[in-house]
Amino acid sequence: MIELCFVITNVKNDKFLKGIYEKYDMPFNLVTFAKGTASDSLLEYFGLEDVKKYIYFSLINSNMRKEILDSISEELNLKSHGNGICFVVPLSSSTKYIFDNLSKEKDMIKDKNDKVNITKDENKNKKEYHLVVAITNEGHADNVMNAAKKSGAFGGTLIRGRSLLKNDKKKEFLGFTIEPEKDIVLIVTENKLKKNIMDSIVKDTGLKTKGNGIVFSLPISEAVGLFENN
Repeated sequence: MIELCFVITNVKNDKFLKGIYEKYDMPFNLVTFAKGTASDSLLEYFGLEDVKKYIYFSLINSNMRKEILDSISEELNLKSHGNGICFVVPLSSSTKYIFDNLSKEKDMIKDKNDKVNITKDENKNKKEYHLVVAITNEGHADNVMNAAKKSGAFGGTLIRGRSLLKNDKKKEFLGFTIEPEKDIVLIVTENKLKKNIMDSIVKDTGLKTKGNGIVFSLPISEAVGLFENN
């Protein structure tokens, strides 16, 4: 199975991740700039600048997931709070070129029976996580996080985006004005909190508000660096 691996961490860790990508010969990856979702007033109170981050997207073979995540966790010291998070989302399909290329990776299955038993034992106490994605008009990221935190979320990451409309135009959809510039907030949360978080975000920043937001979630296969939920 092909999966999408996310790493959200400080910009200073760029060189360490490049080494891991080279080590595991991961050709399908990209990086984008993002920022933490701490409010401007909180940053000002502590005398801090915006929390600058990078989000790395990489395609991996699920058979290599554990080894890759372990390497990323060790290299970035994700066992310590504040160094970042890493999680993996399953894909439903990919192009044949990607599938053939990633399928050349070593299977890492020395004994199928042992692997099945280990997986079953681990899954007994394994928490289920989801990636909640909220897309709103620009300037509403703080409202998204305030709403999410009321329902148990501990933090998120902001990406700036835009619609494919021309910058000088707005579009009416079902009576709502769709702004070109967008705030995209990523929140990793436990399954038991997901529905309440999504409901709170929709209530405060949904289509019936100035945020004109939409919200959806994706299942996470595995995650490391999530201390707030332990």
